[in-house]
Formats: sequence, structure tokens, C-alpha cells
Amino acid sequence: WNNPINKKKLKTFVKSKMSAMSMGGRVVSFPQPSVGGKRIPMNEIITVAYKDGADYIVRINDDTEFVSKGWTSVGVGTLLA
Repeated sequence: WNNPINKKKLKTFVKSKMSAMSMGGRVVSFPQPSVGGKRIPMNEIITVAYKDGADYIVRINDDTEFVSKGWTSVGVGTLLA
């Protein structure tokens, strides 16, 4: 994310995938500070989702693999039960 060229390429890729799957959403980045080490910007991410009016927030790790289609519908259905 700290490289503007890579950031633009990734945003374009993600937006194209969301469009192809008829998904709404937007790409938001939280670059690492140049000094002070790494951080996980969970609070910032949740704040953006809340302000955007998200009904649900799902935290997914970078090693997560989705093997079932419709997992979001199943999850929402479980939460509403």
C-alpha cells in the first residue's frame, strides 16, 4: 500500500472482482507508518464500516480460504435466527 503504483493496481483488481460478482463495496487502505513498526488497523477499519452503514462486519485473516459459495448468506441467516 505504500507504493502508489501497486496500490492503484490492487484497487483496480479488487473493484473488477466485486463488479463481476455484483458486490457493492469500496477499497480503503490504512498504510503502515514509515516509523514505529507495524500495526493492525482494526479500529480504523471498523469505524469506516460503521460510518458507511454496514449491517455486519466480518474479520477475515489473510490465510482464510473460502470453499463454499453462499457463506455470507448462511452467516447472516445464523445471526438473524
